Amino acid sequence: MKRRTLVLTLVIILVIAGGAFGFFRWRQAKTTPALAKYATAAAQRDDVVVTVSDNGTIVGRKQQDVRPETTGTVEAVYVKLGDKVKDGQTLAVVRNDDLADQIATAQANLAVEQARFGEMKKPASKASQSDINLAVQKVEQAKRTLALKQADVDSLTVEAPMSGTVAAMNVSPGDSASPGSALFTVVDLNNLTMNLSVSQGLLPYVYTGETGRVVFANGANRTGTVTYVNPIGTPKGSYDATYTATFTLDAPAASDGVWPGMTGTVSINNPTQGTINLNSSASAKSVAVSAKVSGTVTAVKAKAGDLVTAGQTVVTLSNDSLIASLKQAEIDLQSIQANLDSLKNPQPTASPADLQAEEAKLNQLQISLNGLYRQRENLTLTAPFKGTITARNIDPGGKINTSANASAAFTVTDMDSMVVTINVDELDVTKVKVGQSATVAVEALSGKTHTGKVTNITPTGQTAQGVTTYPVEVTLDRADGILSGMTGDVTIMIAQKRNVLTVPVEAVQTVRGHNYVRVIAGNATREVEVKAGLADDQNIEIASGLNEGDVVITGTLSQRTGGFGGFGGLGGGRAPDASTNRKGTGGGR
Repeated sequence: MKRRTLVLTLVIILVIAGGAFGFFRWRQAKTTPALAKYATAAAQRDDVVVTVSDNGTIVGRKQQDVRPETTGTVEAVYVKLGDKVKDGQTLAVVRNDDLADQIATAQANLAVEQARFGEMKKPASKASQSDINLAVQKVEQAKRTLALKQADVDSLTVEAPMSGTVAAMNVSPGDSASPGSALFTVVDLNNLTMNLSVSQGLLPYVYTGETGRVVFANGANRTGTVTYVNPIGTPKGSYDATYTATFTLDAPAASDGVWPGMTGTVSINNPTQGTINLNSSASAKSVAVSAKVSGTVTAVKAKAGDLVTAGQTVVTLSNDSLIASLKQAEIDLQSIQANLDSLKNPQPTASPADLQAEEAKLNQLQISLNGLYRQRENLTLTAPFKGTITARNIDPGGKINTSANASAAFTVTDMDSMVVTINVDELDVTKVKVGQSATVAVEALSGKTHTGKVTNITPTGQTAQGVTTYPVEVTLDRADGILSGMTGDVTIMIAQKRNVLTVPVEAVQTVRGHNYVRVIAGNATREVEVKAGLADDQNIEIASGLNEGDVVITGTLSQRTGGFGGFGGLGGGRAPDASTNRKGTGGGR
């Protein structure tokens, strides 16, 4: 009885439980929102990093082949593969016996021609010292003759000997002049003097410094001063004598008509005796200018009464024979000087043309010999710069092949400065700038990453299968452990923003130039316009329009599988452009 009661009780419990479960599922179906068909993500702060990536071969920035330019036999090799060498260090020595013979022959030929050239330059004969001394005397005589002729020609221009007034002009244009004939006279009217005769009785009252005035017969008068008294007199009888004194007239303010030879009375003001009157005539410094050479007057540039200054041309003469004689004297001096020069420095026996031809031959022989010297220097192979031997293709005893297709004897690489070049797509190359940071992962070193910087962008692109790429060079900061020829995966950082508000790139749709997201608010969704910023292959920066924590729709869920489907909620819209992570193009983080 108890067992049946227990079974019945269990059945009732199961029925009740099943009914409750069915009711719960029905209730759940009634309350689950339609939003369950969308994939979502929350707006959150993250980093956005845009990169470009590709792989390339790492090589030394400087790499140079060392090739011998002269054939021969390898005598010694001083380095092995992998050795580090210094700039100019000897790598190997090549022996070429034929080259040594060629150099010896060329040196001998050059010496013969140099001796021949020396003989050609020797003069035919050397003058005696007496001949040279006589030629020197002739040169000196010719110089004196030339100086005299020049003085005669200079004398055709007659100048005023001092500043003053032309007292007389004795010639006119067209007149003939001969040596000694008077041309004109110049007097200094600013320094007129009068010679006074002073009696013995008046001598105590006439002394230097006394002033006075002279009145000339024509009524002109001028002041003056006693400037000299001769203390030695001329006897006049037994108890008397006369003395001379000089009375210098002051310079006139303007021409007052006083000329040398005019008589007048000099009144001297003596404080004891009173006025002393003495008669005399005026005199002045006067120079009569005469012709020094014969000639015809061609110009007279002053007349009587004109003021002239010292050195001023007053009269000019002409004399063609004097000018011709001067020119002949110049020619004679040149000829005599040339004769002296030839005696001191006799000319070679060979003609100038023969000397020129021999000199050209010497130059050519020297050029050929220098070329052989360079070949000899090239027998010693040296490192072109500091680096590492990355190839060695010669051994002692081997023959040197200098043909164009022959392998280089050595290759020297600067392993301290390594570069890797990648090809960047034309859509992304404008974003790459010199100086941008890069990372290089080296597969051969277990993916060890090295840092570097963009150092060159080749402006000429290469097109293949419709895609144009541009070589971009990255220089590694350090080359620890890297060997030339290793492959490196290069990632160049184009742009980055740290700790900015982001959503997945698939959450943003662009419609007619405006960016939108769909935000879940409770059981509903709403479209929100946002301002998008930097985007990589995963996230996009939201500069405005969302808050941190806002939930946005990123796609739709498949009802059959529960998986994600596409996000087409904005009809006809599309996600904003974001860089894709493909080789040689814009890439993700």
